[in-house]
Amino acid sequence: MITIRGKCPGAPALALLAVAALLAPASALGHSDAPAGCTQVQEAEQWPNPDIMVRAGGFIPYLKGQAVCCEAREMTLNETLSYLKKLPKSAWPCGRILWVGESGLISGVRDVPLMDANFDRLMKALKKMGLKTVLIPSA
Repeated sequence: MITIRGKCPGAPALALLAVAALLAPASALGHSDAPAGCTQVQEAEQWPNPDIMVRAGGFIPYLKGQAVCCEAREMTLNETLSYLKKLPKSAWPCGRILWVGESGLISGVRDVPLMDANFDRLMKALKKMGLKTVLIPSA
């Protein structure tokens, strides 16, 4: 896991370095032919692999910058993990790496411990699944 947390004006550049570092052993991930575009992402919408936004009420998985469920209803942890397990190999062109970020919008300070708990549960589950993560700061 590579962590880039907190508000950071250089976050996109740091995220690129993090992805490049994770791709270095790409042959071990079975993706030695990962496209060069995996390390040249400038915006979240350009990231070809799945990413997940952690919110107080659950999780919103994204694929190629598009939410896979309605943003008005977050997925549970089990729904999110099930979704990731069902993705075909073609959904992972950069290897089994996904971006994880926390929602920058919260409805109050009571959301912070809920988001922290969801984040911790998600990270433990992703590690068990053998997924590598790059943590992206909120906007």
